[in-house]
Amino acid sequence: MSTNIKVDFDESIRQILEDLQQKEPIEDLKFVNQVLRKNILSGRLRNVLVNYQLGLEDYVASVVDNVRKYRTYLHELRIEKSDGAWLNLQGKLQEWSYNLFVSWGAFLEYERPDQAYEASVDGILEILKTKYPYDVDFESWAYSLQRNVCRHHVRNASNRANGFNNKLLEIDADDWYEEILPDTKLVPLETDLSKDEESRALLTSITALRQDQQNFVQHYYFDHLSYADISSLMDRKKEALYSLHFDTLRSLRVLMIVEP
Repeated sequence: MSTNIKVDFDESIRQILEDLQQKEPIEDLKFVNQVLRKNILSGRLRNVLVNYQLGLEDYVASVVDNVRKYRTYLHELRIEKSDGAWLNLQGKLQEWSYNLFVSWGAFLEYERPDQAYEASVDGILEILKTKYPYDVDFESWAYSLQRNVCRHHVRNASNRANGFNNKLLEIDADDWYEEILPDTKLVPLETDLSKDEESRALLTSITALRQDQQNFVQHYYFDHLSYADISSLMDRKKEALYSLHFDTLRSLRVLMIVEP
């Protein structure tokens, strides 16, 4: 039964794409076919057709339009890793997070900017690991993901979804002060330095960061200072610290991947 349905979908989609091609050439036709096939196999296409009472022709046309709109942009994000594109997207995620926290009455007013920033970092990671299905506007899709991230963030205010944040918060501050701060070079760590291998690897990666990134990690994660306090200590505007925080997490992510 499922095989017949799949064959029917394939034939119908082929005909719809041919009709769309006659109206306007589809430059990324092969990619469009790949997206549609993935959405069929995952069950997403059928769920959208049923839940949103959308016709197959409208669905296919929507995928084609969104591939035209967003494939180059997503290439900048995921392949080229354009700093400008990521920072612009993070700014939107931060704004959405702040407005959601306000509408939900979550966090104290003075906490919301920092909480919104942290949620935007989690949102970036969520977007990195989630495949965009191209059957919905990208910003609507990203907003839906970010809303779920914010719900999780509110429920777990003391824990952060980012694994690096969690590990940084778990490491004993004494390990940082006694073993890491005296020497900013990449140093071997004693076997009993931290709770587990992953924590030791993270500590080692921290020592490979730039000095300003290491200072930020110390102040934010181990001294538990606010952005306002760190801004005064490091003589940087809060907006610059947001960028520094994001760059630090990204650098740690890269270091943790390349470390053996």
